[in-house]
Amino acid sequence: MYEFNSDNLSFVGGFQNEIYSFQKNIEEYILRIGDSEHMTHNLVRAEMDWNVYLAENNVPAIRPTQSNNGRLVEKIEKDSGYFNAVVFEKAEGEHLNDSDLLNWSDELLINYGKIIGRMHALAKKFEPLESKRFEFQCSVDIPHLLKDDDTETVKRARKILLEAENLPKHKDSYGLVHGDLHTHNFFVKNDKITAIIDFEYSCYKWFISDISVALYYVLYWKPQLNQDILKKIAKRFLLLFMKGYETENKLNANCMEKIDLFIKVREVILLMYIPRHHEYRESRVNRLKEDNYINIQEILEEL
Repeated sequence: MYEFNSDNLSFVGGFQNEIYSFQKNIEEYILRIGDSEHMTHNLVRAEMDWNVYLAENNVPAIRPTQSNNGRLVEKIEKDSGYFNAVVFEKAEGEHLNDSDLLNWSDELLINYGKIIGRMHALAKKFEPLESKRFEFQCSVDIPHLLKDDDTETVKRARKILLEAENLPKHKDSYGLVHGDLHTHNFFVKNDKITAIIDFEYSCYKWFISDISVALYYVLYWKPQLNQDILKKIAKRFLLLFMKGYETENKLNANCMEKIDLFIKVREVILLMYIPRHHEYRESRVNRLKEDNYINIQEILEEL
């Protein structure tokens, strides 16, 4: 199928999928294997088509490679269902040091915004080849996935997601997004983003959500910092990120007004899917219940 020696496989990790690395003809590759119960073959194929389209249009998305059968996704049958197998080129560069946010270069933050802006501009033109990715909709799962949290948390989570889901969908504000483009899903070399990975959560959603995801992980992924420091980080990040973004795409004021909402959407999604024993879960539940977030809209108005 891909002609590599299974003895060369090294397990890298994974959450919904299992990720391995291997060598073939001196080159390094990444193998991703996922169960059809998690993602169907058509959805994975649609993910790869989007990935390739971006790579062909000056976005550093890691390309999937064709199998010996000329396919970007191979289906491996099992007793019940099947696995989807995809092989990617190895990413160049390294992950950012996300414990040193204030020392990220201006060039890097501008480049971060520029790439997401370009992805959104391309999404307006993209036409699925055969299959289509799914649309964002997850509020129906809240009671089940937050069942161990109190009713106040569930009630607030439902309100946030329903507010997002009921927003109008226009071509200039809504389309196919990466969905999870935080610092662990891209690689950097010489202050430039060299590779974007993990399009598994790409879906049709509001463009502002990608910007909010980027900002959420800068501000809230780790235990909450002093509010004054958070505001300082947010102001610098948005100033430079949006400078880069607006060279490629422009969001109207109505879209930007939803940035605080989609930061909370990301919080809810994390609470729905991260393990209950996660070290930061309690602080996230408390932040959501107390609505303890800095006001990003106020910061944008100052810029």
